[in-house]
Amino acid sequence: MNKVKDEMRDEYRREELGKGVRGKYLARVSKLANLVLLEDNVVKSFSAGEAAPLRPPSRFILTGIWVTAIASFSGMVAMILLALDKIQTGHALDTFRSYWLVEDSWIGFILSVIVLTIVGLTAGFIGWSQRRKERREIQQLDIKYGLNPRGTPRGTNTDNP
Repeated sequence: MNKVKDEMRDEYRREELGKGVRGKYLARVSKLANLVLLEDNVVKSFSAGEAAPLRPPSRFILTGIWVTAIASFSGMVAMILLALDKIQTGHALDTFRSYWLVEDSWIGFILSVIVLTIVGLTAGFIGWSQRRKERREIQQLDIKYGLNPRGTPRGTNTDNP
C-alpha cells in the first residue's frame, strides 16, 4: 500500500469520509452497555457528594500489620547494630550473605540504609508539601466561591435532606 494513504491526517473533508449510517452500532452497544436512565425524583434522593462508608480493616489484619512492622523494624535495627559493630572493629569490608544469598559488605549495607533513608525522607517531604499546597488552594477556592468545608454552598443545610 501507499505509505501516504496509510497515515492519518490532521483534517478530513466530509465528502472523503463517505456516507454515514445512523445507528449502525446501536444494537451491538445496547447488548454490551448496562445503563439505565433514572427518573428525576430518584436522582434527587441520591447525593452526588457522599460516598459509601468504608469498612475499617479487621483487628486480625491490623494485628498482623503491626506484628510484621515491629519484626521488620527490629530485624533492621539488629542488622544496623551488627554492621556498626563490624565497622568499629575494622571488619567493614568483610562480606556477608543475606537470606536471599545476596553478598554485600557491611559498609555497603550502612551506606544503602543511609541513602534509602534520605530518599524516603525526601519523598515524604515532597508529598507532604504537595498535599499542603493543595489544601491551601482548596481553601482559597472555598473562600472565593463561597463553599463551606463540606463542599456545599454556604447557607444550605445538608444535615436534613
